[in-house]
Amino acid sequence: MTEQNTVEINLMDMFRMILSRWRAMIVGAVIGGFLFGMFTLICNYKSLTDPAVIASNQEAYESNVEVYELSREQLQARVDSLKDSLEQQQYIEEHNVIFRIDPYNEFVESATFYVDTGYEVSPELTYQNPDKTSAVINSYRTVVQRIDVNGILGEYLGEDIMTDNPIKGTSYYLVNSWTEPANGLLFIFVCGTDRGSVDAVMDALEAEIQAAEKDYQTIYGEHTITLIENSKYQKIDLDLLTVHTSFSENMETIREALTASEEELNSLKAPTLGQYGLRALAKKTIRYGMIGAVVGIVATMVWVVLCYVLQEQMWSLREVQRRYGVRVLGAYPGKLKALQTKLDKRIARKFGVNVWSDPDRAACYIKERIHLEIKENAVVLCGTEETDILSSVCESLKIADPEVRYTIAGNLILSDEAVSTVNSAKAAILVERWRKTSLRVLQEELETVWTVLPKEKTAVVVVL
Repeated sequence: MTEQNTVEINLMDMFRMILSRWRAMIVGAVIGGFLFGMFTLICNYKSLTDPAVIASNQEAYESNVEVYELSREQLQARVDSLKDSLEQQQYIEEHNVIFRIDPYNEFVESATFYVDTGYEVSPELTYQNPDKTSAVINSYRTVVQRIDVNGILGEYLGEDIMTDNPIKGTSYYLVNSWTEPANGLLFIFVCGTDRGSVDAVMDALEAEIQAAEKDYQTIYGEHTITLIENSKYQKIDLDLLTVHTSFSENMETIREALTASEEELNSLKAPTLGQYGLRALAKKTIRYGMIGAVVGIVATMVWVVLCYVLQEQMWSLREVQRRYGVRVLGAYPGKLKALQTKLDKRIARKFGVNVWSDPDRAACYIKERIHLEIKENAVVLCGTEETDILSSVCESLKIADPEVRYTIAGNLILSDEAVSTVNSAKAAILVERWRKTSLRVLQEELETVWTVLPKEKTAVVVVL
């Protein structure tokens, strides 16, 4: 096998390696947080006893108090104003009759009056024979428009709609009128919540017009006003629907503004002199301590990545099989107590390592793999690990598999006798330390074994 000059990086393995070092990251976070926090505390504590700093803090505190009081006063005034506006809108909505009218089922009654002044055109006597029809009709229309002032709508609809409910155009939606002086016509429309109230208002209007007729005859001369058409119906009033919608939207806008102002007022905190003293120092120390913790975690991660890239230690057993074409039979529990947690075991499985807490169970699993893949009854154990580790693995395999003769060769790199022992065996198992053995060393060992044994008679067992 030729020496590989390039470093292969598996991002998923590198990410798993970082996760496996979570204890180191916790230690790094504690150390970084402690160093940053203590540095901040030492550098800033001296300033608390400086008279100039104390005077500056007092001045800043007084300035902030003035700003706070002004802001609170303005916010309170805004909240009070919005509450008054909302109460007024709610009162209008509850008492104004136009909000009790259903725009989709509005009751309407119309009446058309004809005014006859007996005017005849006499061109040669224009200045002596003026046409008073327009003035007469407008006078009667004034009676209709004056109905709110006389309280007729309030009498029949149950509300004083002009005085207590300042909605512009309230009477327009209840009583509306216009004229055609050229034809001597006066049109009146009355709408309401039910047929009875509409009829009552129209009857009151007709009575008012009839009562005013005698006075207007004295003023304008002889004339007649006659009801020539009267109709009653129901309709969908889109204009009134627009009024309802706009009013509701305006109320909702006031509510939202009131809620936002109250939240802003409640969140307003009064400044304290302590925020410039020990309390401020404590907050600053904690803040920089957290920054230091993050820096410590990042530094630990960088260290782990550099170790992964530069040292190329044995992490992923799947990568070992892919790169060297050698079979990994399993993992034997050693002295690595860090694999006792569920997180560590889950990460190890992602690297292809089956974590066994019982050496006998691990030996049984490795035995089955030996019988299945190597199929030899004389196997030698070798590697760069200490003799006691090789002995522990060998004894467990002998107990689990007495049919196979297991012997220990030793360190292939340092001992020529170990190479001779491998040369006389039928199969060899390299015992390597997971996360400790370098891939370069493993490659060197494999090349040494493959000089005397075929690749299919060689396998690897990792010790945790």
